[in-house]
Amino acid sequence: MRPRMVILKSVKLSPWMGTAIVFLATLPFWMWRPIRDSYFPYSGTVVGEGMQYDILSGEEDSYIIVKDARGVGTKRFVSSRARLHVGCFVVKKGGFREPPFCTPTAH
Repeated sequence: MRPRMVILKSVKLSPWMGTAIVFLATLPFWMWRPIRDSYFPYSGTVVGEGMQYDILSGEEDSYIIVKDARGVGTKRFVSSRARLHVGCFVVKKGGFREPPFCTPTAH
């Protein structure tokens, strides 16, 4: 039996097409963070806070680090209007219109 040969023609992409493919392939990774932090519920004690520069918007975004009941710390991005600080217990209900709110912890 004779082996078959497969000949592939090379695909030529313009520089703009290559850039568009890379942009569209990475777009879901950029969009996941705001959807996750704005929609899904979370709760825990705030153990840190800070600012991070966002390449897409060209602005700095506020974030908090929330330590949950299992002891796992997670960075959550919040709007600058949220009044959250280190040491408070934060609760975020599910939904886009539900802002996170903070209750002071008793020591």
